[in-house]
Amino acid sequence: MISSILFDLGNVLVRLDYALWREKMKELFVSPEFIDSEDYKLICNKYMSGKLSTVLFLNAIIKVSKENVQARDVIDAWNSLIVDLPEARIKLLQTLQSQYDLFLLSNNCELHVEYAERKFIKTHGAPDYNERFFLRTFYSQDMGMIKPDPSIFKEVLNATDIHPETCLFVDDLEENTTAAKSLGFNVLHLKEFDQLDQELIASGIIND
Repeated sequence: MISSILFDLGNVLVRLDYALWREKMKELFVSPEFIDSEDYKLICNKYMSGKLSTVLFLNAIIKVSKENVQARDVIDAWNSLIVDLPEARIKLLQTLQSQYDLFLLSNNCELHVEYAERKFIKTHGAPDYNERFFLRTFYSQDMGMIKPDPSIFKEVLNATDIHPETCLFVDDLEENTTAAKSLGFNVLHLKEFDQLDQELIASGIIND
């Protein structure tokens, strides 16, 4: 029986726009194809895992950007990924937290965390989803590793009372659910953002 749920954040609870984000970031670079390079992925992964500070991340991006690109341009492009936290998701979390222990595990970084908090306070008042809905929140930037590294899931298990066999892990990326499943988690690979409620109903987590 499921007693806890470990949620991803982006494209599970918070709507993201990867297509817009890619285009905004590509506009910065001297060579737009840099966004598909291993060097770009390395910069992003280091930032998301806390191995680069925000200042060093911005400097690394500016170094490969057009001459007139400033830090604010990079910040705006980087944060264009985050669209909204729908009111329906807040209501869903309110429903779930009365029945399950809720936790959050997200590949995240300082710029996105701060931007999301400001955006959601403006939209919803002051819904601190980190403390309001979850017993513990785990961000990759604080853990020094990113999904799908199995070590990040092991760290969550070590830091909580979660038992993987009674926990459902929900993520929008299959490689992440595959890693969690290998450690004994029940998993839900959410392929469509708007299908979360239906998928939870089908999984028996909530009633129709």
